[in-house]
Amino acid sequence: MFGFGRDKAYAPTIPRYCTSTGHNFDRECYDNIDCDIDTCVSWYIMSHFANKQGDQILSSTAHKYVGRKLLYNFHDIDHKYKNLIDQWDATHNEFNGEYPKNMEKKLNAFRQGFTNSGHKG
Repeated sequence: MFGFGRDKAYAPTIPRYCTSTGHNFDRECYDNIDCDIDTCVSWYIMSHFANKQGDQILSSTAHKYVGRKLLYNFHDIDHKYKNLIDQWDATHNEFNGEYPKNMEKKLNAFRQGFTNSGHKG
């Protein structure tokens, strides 16, 4: 799998990464993408948006993992926001597109969902 798989060599541990909410979203990201590759798009855009806001939701390892999975599976992914990302962005792990409407509201709802569930990473 060219080092893109979730094996011990690539992601040996899930780091205890604190965001402004004090939660670790790396595990959810890895598990979600492993179950449904199409979710790479959501994680990619959401992670870039959070970084732009100055509040990372993923560690740098997980952020890179999402970008590599997106790039490696780009032609197989079917997601309504995939058109916002081009292969150049995925290759350079950047996002130069326009964020979906209400992105801040969606990101806050995502964070709130984990806060209310009692998830502590």
